[in-house]
Amino acid sequence: AIGGTFDRWGWWQCFDPPQRSRIRPSVVLLDRQHSSGDHPDRILADQEWNALVASLQAIKSIDLNVVAMESMDFRAQMRTAQHADALIGVHGNGLTHELWMRPGSVVVELFTPSIREGFNDWPIFRSMARAMGHRHHRLLTERNGWMQDVAVIVANLTTTTPLHGKNNRRPLTVGGNAV
Repeated sequence: AIGGTFDRWGWWQCFDPPQRSRIRPSVVLLDRQHSSGDHPDRILADQEWNALVASLQAIKSIDLNVVAMESMDFRAQMRTAQHADALIGVHGNGLTHELWMRPGSVVVELFTPSIREGFNDWPIFRSMARAMGHRHHRLLTERNGWMQDVAVIVANLTTTTPLHGKNNRRPLTVGGNAV
């Protein structure tokens, strides 16, 4: 049983352990396109966003869920993250949902040109991923080929990576380079 604060707040009731009977991995793409609030620099250009969604939808070996977490209640946000095998989003608070993901999950953090200075200076989600046992990838969206890198990382979820097992640390490669 989960003790302490979780018992007092009742958060333990939110946990809905995912079943691994699914055939295809669940990929959550965080949609911040219309909800950037104080951070309009943390969204992709509409053309890039549409191309990213289309490229991920083209991967038939995954279940893609495009979600705007801020439009969901807290429990729905937790459940969405708990059932995700991969979480993809532009650098920002939405990536904290990796806290609810299982060890061995994948987090892809995108940096737009206007926040690229944080690529080397903002390690929060990389550090969180290490602590949680996730594989973390950081990509600059101004670099040619970043969208293909996302597609390769996601496609490899089904072809080379045992999901949430003990041997989930195999490096993924894109163009012969570890990502």
